Amino acid sequence: MITVSVIVPVYNKRGYFEQTMESIFAQDLPGKEIILVDDASTDGSGELCETLYSTRPDVRIFHQERNEGAGIARNVGLRAARGRYVAFVDADDILHPGYLRRLYETAILFHADVVAENGTAIDCQTIFPTSLEERCNLIFMGGYLTAAYYKVYRTAFLRKYGIEFRPITFLEDVLFGIETFLYADKGVRIPGILYEGVSTPESICRGNLLSKCPAYIESILKACDYLEEIFHELPEAAEENRERERMLLFLMRLSVENHFREAAKQHSIEEINAAIAPILQREFGAHAVYVQTLLDWCMCIKVPS
Repeated sequence: MITVSVIVPVYNKRGYFEQTMESIFAQDLPGKEIILVDDASTDGSGELCETLYSTRPDVRIFHQERNEGAGIARNVGLRAARGRYVAFVDADDILHPGYLRRLYETAILFHADVVAENGTAIDCQTIFPTSLEERCNLIFMGGYLTAAYYKVYRTAFLRKYGIEFRPITFLEDVLFGIETFLYADKGVRIPGILYEGVSTPESICRGNLLSKCPAYIESILKACDYLEEIFHELPEAAEENRERERMLLFLMRLSVENHFREAAKQHSIEEINAAIAPILQREFGAHAVYVQTLLDWCMCIKVPS
């Protein structure tokens, strides 16, 4: 039996993913498989995957014909996964010893759909709240890490509800984290973090952020639409307008904090506005100026430390 399918999307990570792979190989969980999905890399990463790992029986390699983003690459791995559970690892991150074992053993012990690391927010194993209101509140207040990593997911659970990554450039992992948290019949949060996210110059939220602003505003708008779909399909959420609004506000706050405020450290508000103005005009027409003004205010406001 394959215990966990570890899915690793690879795009132009030639200088980094070997250390990521070594940290996965070093995990003391028997029966795992590693699925590498080369997302049409242009730096030789795909060829290096074949050279280094094609003869290993615990590694399977897939190659995308064109670059479609980390979410779509993860979906390729998810559809191919044979493990009882799946885990997602970015190709420049590190798994510390015991990461997979403690997540998997907790999942088996509790028969959980999702098991998530939760840092210092808790000090013992904690079952997910049962009500939609409590779960949404936990996300909104920062009590649940919505990134796709830090977790294992029951493969049958994801397939039962058809949960995959949405086809957007940014926020796809946050939507996945929200959707799996809201749908899980049983989930467990555990204290501490053994997953280390490593920021490199090639990371999607690094580099020239101005050039990424159009894709980011597009992703925000699409993410809000996808969130509406998630709530529409949740039976208990049909009339929960308040919780839907809280999750939309959470997405917007996260977007401003993680991208636009960072972009404003590199570039003027005028430059950012010029980059996203065509998209706002297309989406909001005569009201675009009000949306842009609100975003300007959010970028400039000082957040209490």
